[in-house]
Amino acid sequence: MRSTEFLKLHSVLAEIVGEPLGGEPPFPKCVQEIQARGQSPDGDEVVPEAALRWLELLNRGVDPHLLRQALQKREKDPASVRALIRFLVSKKTHSQADREKLDWLVTYLLEVWEKGDRDSGERFDSEIERILEGCDFPPLSPHGEELLLEIPLLLDELRFFERFSQITESRVIHRGRNLKNQFEEEFFHPTVLAAIVNYNLVLGRKMRGLLHETMQTIAHSAPEASAALPNTQDVLQSDYRVISEVLQQLTVLDREAQREQEQKRERTGPAPLPPEQLAAARAAATKPLTLEEQLIALGIDPGRQAEQLRNRVKEIALRVRSSPGGAPLQSASGTLVLSDWESKAFLSEYSPSEESFRADFARSITSVIGIIARIEEELPAYFETRGAEHLWKRHCDALLYLLYEGRRQLETLKNLAADSTKRGLQDKSTQLLATAEKLESYAKRVAALF
Repeated sequence: MRSTEFLKLHSVLAEIVGEPLGGEPPFPKCVQEIQARGQSPDGDEVVPEAALRWLELLNRGVDPHLLRQALQKREKDPASVRALIRFLVSKKTHSQADREKLDWLVTYLLEVWEKGDRDSGERFDSEIERILEGCDFPPLSPHGEELLLEIPLLLDELRFFERFSQITESRVIHRGRNLKNQFEEEFFHPTVLAAIVNYNLVLGRKMRGLLHETMQTIAHSAPEASAALPNTQDVLQSDYRVISEVLQQLTVLDREAQREQEQKRERTGPAPLPPEQLAAARAAATKPLTLEEQLIALGIDPGRQAEQLRNRVKEIALRVRSSPGGAPLQSASGTLVLSDWESKAFLSEYSPSEESFRADFARSITSVIGIIARIEEELPAYFETRGAEHLWKRHCDALLYLLYEGRRQLETLKNLAADSTKRGLQDKSTQLLATAEKLESYAKRVAALF
């Protein structure tokens, strides 16, 4: 590290450490010498190791929440934030506090960067690479690559939250923290930082929107309780762990407001249908319901569930391609081992318009594995959330959709197997029936719940 960057970092950290002390601490001789040389035109030299150790001592005296508070009070100084990011990343050893500081610093800087006058085509990873220019990073490990694939799952879950209580009841913030910690030293890799910043910003936008709506709802339904709560901005700018009680209180009030709205709808009842709509409804009642109509009648959104299934299939395909040796897929309840033909089905890409046996084979196999993987995810969540009515229903709906879709895919697999036998492709028929048997065992587990 050169003296120019050292002095910038030292100024920030010493000021923060000095606030509770009533003034900056006395500086060691090596720092005083760097400050003296820094005033000359040729003073930008590499700082000695003793000065770096002093800088680390100051760093340890600043906890993540203190750093966050101090920088939010200061005028926005991107150069100091970039210097702090480079310092934390380039350290030889890292602490949990270093990870938490870096998590907030990069998100804070790129949130400002995102709001600024930037080329919309630029990406976070490009900006992070510029900040860390000159730092060398090894390729991510297979474990790190696999963990990266978990972030889109959290983002996909966030997209469908409609109330603030769903954020706290789903424990998505806690699960995101756990995922970040699992990266360990690879947390400081620019690719990982870019993915984490994107997750943080999406979560922040979702929380801001739903929290604002919840505050308004509570103010209308329970003005006395609303008056005792902090404003939206205070909640969002506070450390999550510090305000966890406030978030739980908001969750309870949000659920109470939701129940009140539902009771009001039940009391008023649905509006009567016009004669032409009533006639159409009676005519439709005489026709057998399609799979989609059956799901809608159960209060399930098949379009949303199908999208989640498609995303899961895409993620499995990425994992299989990154581990062509056939490594088992990690799931919430263990590992899912793919057969050779199932792995190969994910390696094949066919145009959606292609109508052929090989395309039908690959699509059916990958869809079935996606259904099994989704069941593996939803079953533990279903049992864990039975005490939280709204959250439990979401997992219940997902399992019902997967049961219905699984039965449809079972029929498709058996038809394909029969077609394979007619074509003389007995091996393919055996493979299809083996995958069908695997799906059938999962479908029975889900059916037993209902």
